[in-house]
Amino acid sequence: MKKILIAAAALAALFLALSTLKAQESSEAEEGGAPLADERMSVYGYGVSFASVDFRELPSEEAELGGIAYIRVKGDFKPQEGLSFHVEASYDARTGYQNSFVTLADAGLLDPADADAHTFMSSIEVDQAYGSAVAGDFSLQAGKLPIGWGSAYVFNPTQRASRPALLDPVVDETPGTLAILPTWSPADAFRLSAYVAFQDRSHRETVAADDGAIENMPFGVKAQTTIGNFDVAACFIKEVDYVELAGLMPGSYERSLFAGLDAAGAIWDFGVYAEAVLMLPMGDDGLSWDPDGFDFLDALEVAAGFDYSFSGLELELRAEYYHQGSGTSDKALYSPLDLLSGRKLLQAEDYVFARLEKTFADYFTLSAGGLVNINDASVVAMAELQYEAMDNLELKAGATVPWGPMGSEFEGRYDLSALGLGEVDVMRSSIYASCKVSF
Repeated sequence: MKKILIAAAALAALFLALSTLKAQESSEAEEGGAPLADERMSVYGYGVSFASVDFRELPSEEAELGGIAYIRVKGDFKPQEGLSFHVEASYDARTGYQNSFVTLADAGLLDPADADAHTFMSSIEVDQAYGSAVAGDFSLQAGKLPIGWGSAYVFNPTQRASRPALLDPVVDETPGTLAILPTWSPADAFRLSAYVAFQDRSHRETVAADDGAIENMPFGVKAQTTIGNFDVAACFIKEVDYVELAGLMPGSYERSLFAGLDAAGAIWDFGVYAEAVLMLPMGDDGLSWDPDGFDFLDALEVAAGFDYSFSGLELELRAEYYHQGSGTSDKALYSPLDLLSGRKLLQAEDYVFARLEKTFADYFTLSAGGLVNINDASVVAMAELQYEAMDNLELKAGATVPWGPMGSEFEGRYDLSALGLGEVDVMRSSIYASCKVSF
């Protein structure tokens, strides 16, 4: 506990020292917000410095440090009317327990001494790079582009082109997918779009000959219209994922077909949204129709929620319910291999997310909330204080605390003795501070 208190004090001191910066900028700085911008080109982005202290009780209470340095640079180029190009590149360096390789090594699932083990502290990536062409009612995007379907806040069942990251501490961008995406918009109230992707949902760095097989090509079609105060969409999606875990789970393609619905709008003063997909009954190969044993609720994935601002209080409430039909209501059936391989983010069937956010003194925002596993009564509590020190400088300090009864998801301990690995703890409490500079 002493180590935790010392680390917490150090983070708090860092945050307070940074927060002494005055929320004032000279007129020169305000005028220079986009120094690399003209009518045909603009370059912008942000950088984040993040530090955390994680602590757990296995094998005894101990604190572990982690850090992230993340820079994302974006560029828009318009060589002529109707033609544009967008690119986003990032530098991502993660140390300690903010690095996924450290987490895997700690669980005994990765040996850094193994010559075949890819273990990196940092990476440079062109995450998005795509061109857009517009001609009348038609447009076409091609390249490495974001396919972010869906309107929900925390969970997006209709986003099947890439694996989602649940509450990443620094990145909230939709990953780019190698694809082409044509769109037809004959009227303001109607849009028809589709995509064909040339990589599976895992976005893995290795390649295989079967990646080029037609059956392993993902695609999606969506029709969107406006009904009253709501934007409503229907979609049909083919998802392809490649799942593996070195030494424990051999690589295999998983193919699924989904029919989906999506709606977002307003009822009185409430912003409301819902999106859902139904996994269609297919055989083990993901290609043949097989309705035997089909269960509607097990095949359904849905997220629905609302947000509401209390007039005059600068207080906002957001809540979201999520049902994952492929999950389980029995905690004895939880599989840590699903988590570690990336196949799933969560184990159970039903969750509720809620958050209250209060703005005060113009520059400060305090939020508190949590994610609750309804099936096993475990929870991840979250609190954060944000300070807008300048127009382009954002400081944060916060904490996350998972809790649950023995064997529950957010208690986070799994017995892998059957695999010769012993007990693994995948959940940790954390306190953190970050600094974000936009340019």
